[in-house]
Amino acid sequence: MTFLNGILLWGTAAVSIPVLIHLFNKNRYRTLQWGAMHLLDTTNKVQKRRLRLENWFLMLLRMMIPLLLAACLAQPQILGTKSAWNWVIVAVFAGLALAAIIALTRSRAPVVAWLFCIAIFALPGWVIWQLATFDGKGRFQWGDRELSVALVMDDSYSLEYEDASGKPFDKGRKLALQLVGELRKGSDVQVIRMPGGPMYSKPRTILDNVADDLKEMKAGYGMADPPEAFRSVANLMAPGKMAHGQREVVVVTDFQKVSWGSNRVAALNETLKDMRMGQNPPRVTLLRAGKGEKDNLAVMSLEYPRLPLAPKQELQVRAVLQNFSKKDRQDLPVTFRVDGQPTGPRGSVAELGKGQKDVAVTGQGEPFKHSFEKPGTHVVEIVADQDKLRADNSYLASIKVWDNVPVLVVDGEPSKESLAGRIDFKGESDFLRIALQPFREVKYPGMTDLFDVRVVAAEDYDADAAKDAHVVVMANVPRLTEGKGGQLEALTDYVKQGGGVLWFMGDQVDVDWYNQHLVPMGLIPAPLKEVRNREGEPTPYATVDSSRPFEHAALEMFTGRSTITSEIHQWMTLVEQPDDPPYSEMARLSTGDLYLVERRMDDGRVLLCTTTCDEEWLQGILREYYVPLMQQLVVYLASSVAPERNLSSGQPVVAHFPPEEVGQEAVLAYYRPEEVDALTVKLQGRAGEKHHLKIAANGARGTVRFEDTQRPGLYVLRRPDNTVEHYVVNTDRAESDLTPLEESEIEKLAEDLDVQVVDSLEDYKGAENDRASVLDIWKWLLWSVLILCLGELILQQWMTREKA
Repeated sequence: MTFLNGILLWGTAAVSIPVLIHLFNKNRYRTLQWGAMHLLDTTNKVQKRRLRLENWFLMLLRMMIPLLLAACLAQPQILGTKSAWNWVIVAVFAGLALAAIIALTRSRAPVVAWLFCIAIFALPGWVIWQLATFDGKGRFQWGDRELSVALVMDDSYSLEYEDASGKPFDKGRKLALQLVGELRKGSDVQVIRMPGGPMYSKPRTILDNVADDLKEMKAGYGMADPPEAFRSVANLMAPGKMAHGQREVVVVTDFQKVSWGSNRVAALNETLKDMRMGQNPPRVTLLRAGKGEKDNLAVMSLEYPRLPLAPKQELQVRAVLQNFSKKDRQDLPVTFRVDGQPTGPRGSVAELGKGQKDVAVTGQGEPFKHSFEKPGTHVVEIVADQDKLRADNSYLASIKVWDNVPVLVVDGEPSKESLAGRIDFKGESDFLRIALQPFREVKYPGMTDLFDVRVVAAEDYDADAAKDAHVVVMANVPRLTEGKGGQLEALTDYVKQGGGVLWFMGDQVDVDWYNQHLVPMGLIPAPLKEVRNREGEPTPYATVDSSRPFEHAALEMFTGRSTITSEIHQWMTLVEQPDDPPYSEMARLSTGDLYLVERRMDDGRVLLCTTTCDEEWLQGILREYYVPLMQQLVVYLASSVAPERNLSSGQPVVAHFPPEEVGQEAVLAYYRPEEVDALTVKLQGRAGEKHHLKIAANGARGTVRFEDTQRPGLYVLRRPDNTVEHYVVNTDRAESDLTPLEESEIEKLAEDLDVQVVDSLEDYKGAENDRASVLDIWKWLLWSVLILCLGELILQQWMTREKA
């Protein structure tokens, strides 16, 4: 036996209440001897046994009512089992019945008392007999009892493949609707999307509503994940989650090889093994939706710079296509779209053999190019020739264009001229400021800088100075003030709330103070060690090691092109942690020491350069590497702490707002890839699935977070000021390989997982149920409670009338 709500068995403790009341009332009476008592002795002896029997029966009834009620609420289920303790229960009940018979016989009870006793013991006795003798065998007859069904629907985008016979998803949904429609009233159903997770917070018992939801259900989600879906099923099979003992798991899928291959079987087996260790494991059936070979062409990825651009800066996009057909493809047209509109010359792939990948190029043999005139987020899209699976014929990307990035430079050794906004090359940050805003400093006509740089002395830094800055640069800063409201607290809050900090070393840096106060807070990536140089050596300086390609996003442009050619005469060494370091290495020096290193801290990020940003510790600052390196580091910091806009399936959409917009609403609209056009990109058109999100307070700013991003496509966020931002969700394109499992592979899968595979609902309903089935007895227990309540009322009225 098992219980769906076992915790309610604690209610059986209420059995003690009638006994406690009896003992309490018994102590309320006193025995008094008086002279004429002997005249009543004969009458008392005649009535004594009958009264005692009636009182014992009444108390027994009152004890059985809460006992059976608690058992009823716990929803017991009888499993076919050979456990000996079932017969122990029968023996105990038989002993109680025998004791009642002996008591009735000795008290010479009337016929009415015998009939009453039989009526009271009949139904509970039948239930207990079922407990001991039910073997759970027999053929499963569809619709003869209520079921608890976990319906797993494969809604990955591969099921949107449309040929002359229709879409596999439509076929699978039709089978699911038939299954739900033929369930017996009172059954409960949970729909689990694969991918996507459970559709409901708890199983639904109104089957018409489940059918309506299935009719509205669409495919187009990311790659199917059977192990994750079965983990959701295993959680659903825990005690108290589903209402009935007869449990079925039905998986509607197309048996795509990438989802059901041998690499997934081990994980599935572990989950199924754990699920079957319970007392009442479900029967698992895989229902096939769609057969046959399928040809497909997919846009696999886009290659483009990951850092934000400035207005009029050229963007280059490379699109990778793959042919999943069993035939060669030639002259495949490819369209480049920007903000929903075709742009520039059309591209093509000259030839793609079966299974091959290639890059689409324009007629001039170049990647796709575009320059944005206006700042904001923009959507670029590569669209290939349409085939029978449209979901992977396009690939989207959200491109951020900035026109003004405020940067605060905290100068640890400034000059009066640099603080006044003029360059005299005596301040620590003068070269850095020229690198970040070259057009402004040389007053170049018609050109604007991406960065708006403001320089303050170290002693003038505070929370107000940095409140509008996307990045704070600490250039040779000795130390920060401590205590409540101090500079250290201000910098900590700034980073935790999503700010980026770039540290440059120098002769003013207090190593001990940095290690004591900044390292424990995570405000610098690693502890400082000592200043090092190469005086007296044949090469009196170190260089940046470019023998290996730079893999970091901020340094990608220095791989295969102009490299970092600085001559570093002094640098700060760091205490490295080879085992699970909290920082990420970006670049090293020719000596093996770290040159650039970064670390994540809450929502922010800190980056440290082990040398100076001026010529105090290095030479070659006027070479061509310096300006792009400084700009790339600052752009990377500013963009990396901003919410990601190019997401994988399941990653949340996150947006930040100024504090004055907290409590207002932002509107997020979802569009499938084929729905993206100029109107949806620019104005968030009427189509699309819209969600109203309340802006919640998050520290010193507002934030919205949207988790339901399993479907690939475009998510357009409209802010309270009516500006829009674009988020793109792309799924793993491994799902584009539509190759199904062979029949022999499906048979082996069924054998390995110990499940049955069927092709139709009729095969499923007629399948032999060779496992132990389950008998729900809570209804019988409820009837027993009602009968006992009625019996208690009748017995009490009878006893009262006789006394009268």
